Amino acid sequence: MRPVSRTWRNTIAAVVCALGVFVPWALSANARSSDFVSHYAAGMMVRERPQELYSLAAQRKYQEALGARKFLPWVHPAVEALVFAPLRGFGIERAFRIWEALNLVVLCWTAFSLRRYLGDLTGQQMAAMFAAGLIPRGAGLAAGQDHIVCLLLYCWTFLLIDNRGDTSNGREVLGGCVLGLAFVRFQIAIPVFVFFVAMRRWRVVAGAAATVLAMMGASFALVGRGLIPSYRAAIRNLAAVHDMASVKHMPSVRGLVAFVAKDPKELAIVTAVVSFVLVVAGVVTWLRTDKGRFDLAFASALLLALAVD
Repeated sequence: MRPVSRTWRNTIAAVVCALGVFVPWALSANARSSDFVSHYAAGMMVRERPQELYSLAAQRKYQEALGARKFLPWVHPAVEALVFAPLRGFGIERAFRIWEALNLVVLCWTAFSLRRYLGDLTGQQMAAMFAAGLIPRGAGLAAGQDHIVCLLLYCWTFLLIDNRGDTSNGREVLGGCVLGLAFVRFQIAIPVFVFFVAMRRWRVVAGAAATVLAMMGASFALVGRGLIPSYRAAIRNLAAVHDMASVKHMPSVRGLVAFVAKDPKELAIVTAVVSFVLVVAGVVTWLRTDKGRFDLAFASALLLALAVD
């Protein structure tokens, strides 16, 4: 019998570890205590009252009707609400379990997609990689967030663009389009977009820009002319929800600055300045990066994006 290659051993190990750890974590989560209530309510509103999608009063009414234990404003792009709209027919509890199951499938598919790269890792490197992503992935899954879906989008972007030597124009444009979808969390996607600008990967930039413009157009078509003022109000409310104490738990620049900032205004200013300096430093580094080490450069862009989130 032929021995199993390290590629498949590592891939199977990654899937087994993910399911063994994250399935119990997911089952212990409560739908009405999670951020998923905000997503589910947005899925209902985009079908019933799309013009009021960013209305704080309407959002609060829907979330309270669902039995939410906390109010969390919906500030994602309007088109993302369409992803959650089909779940509205299952009820909040069943929809939450379906969403968690889909995320587990996505997580396993991500490991399968990266199998060639997993095959290059030793056992110690595999353990370190799993440990590094344990809390972010588990917490995002339990909260009913879209972190794992975004992880898959970034992995697909990398695979389409890198592909170990295949840099055909069509793959780069498609990779850019996939990156554009990751703008559902634009605060993370913007530094990655800047990375591709610094690397002069113009086809990727064009594909991402086209997707973002299409998403913006679709969002305006759904919500209407009131999108900008209502969205601005929702962002301000979300900023008020995150008090200084809660921000200190964030593993980012903002979380670190919160330990020394005296008030929310100072926190916002210092965080913006530090984040800007880090992005500029990243651009300088990427301009000097060997084009043959795109994998490490892309990884550094993701780490920077998470730091300034």
